[in-house]
Amino acid sequence: VWAMNSQWRDPTEEFVILATPCISPCIVELKKIPKCPHLVIGRNDIGEFTLWDISKRCIVSRFVSPSNLIFEFIPTSLFAWHPVHSHSTIEDHMDMILAATKLWFSKGINNKTLVPAEVKDTAIWLLVSTDLDADAQSNPESPATCWRLALLVRNQVIFGSQIDPRADVAGTVSGYGVAGTLDGLVYLWDLSTGAKLGSLYDFKGKEVSCISSDDSGNICIASEDDQLLVYRHLAKKTQNEEG
Repeated sequence: VWAMNSQWRDPTEEFVILATPCISPCIVELKKIPKCPHLVIGRNDIGEFTLWDISKRCIVSRFVSPSNLIFEFIPTSLFAWHPVHSHSTIEDHMDMILAATKLWFSKGINNKTLVPAEVKDTAIWLLVSTDLDADAQSNPESPATCWRLALLVRNQVIFGSQIDPRADVAGTVSGYGVAGTLDGLVYLWDLSTGAKLGSLYDFKGKEVSCISSDDSGNICIASEDDQLLVYRHLAKKTQNEEG
């Protein structure tokens, strides 16, 4: 890990977080947890996730996927996991999970207060690109992969249902999910409820190829024919530029 100077030109500190025997090598993707710059999550190519706390220079947790191949992931939120009974199931805590997820995306909430004191007690929501279910693989109009929510908790990965059979690319911005389809439709959906909120744009039959956003709420969306749509987040309104 490098700590960089304010101009991002030179490292001011360098240290190594040692691996443990239980952590698989060959990390192929690393992402930061939104609003938690000290937490970094990575995956290898066999579906295992590792969570690091770089402020404490340590590995915190490891989560193992049951079988699904994972091609890409996007962290969306986290919450404290404190089951009352050690033998309770995930289903026993669904109301708590949904309430904590909605609280994370609530306006005016200081998310620092929602991060558990012990990071090992953290549960994490991801948006993941995985292999298709068996019944979807026979549909020639579906993408080769699918997007779904996944919950990392109790050292395991729990997958939700496929979000939209047409969605080929996905992203997040300001607490919302953004999906792009093979036929060019771009739309927003609520990450806490899964409800579709409305369409952003239609590339009219041209496949959406890429979605990218930043911490300020700006988002770029590209299509296969080199159209670029940019939504800039302003204080009182949203301005979009097409180029």
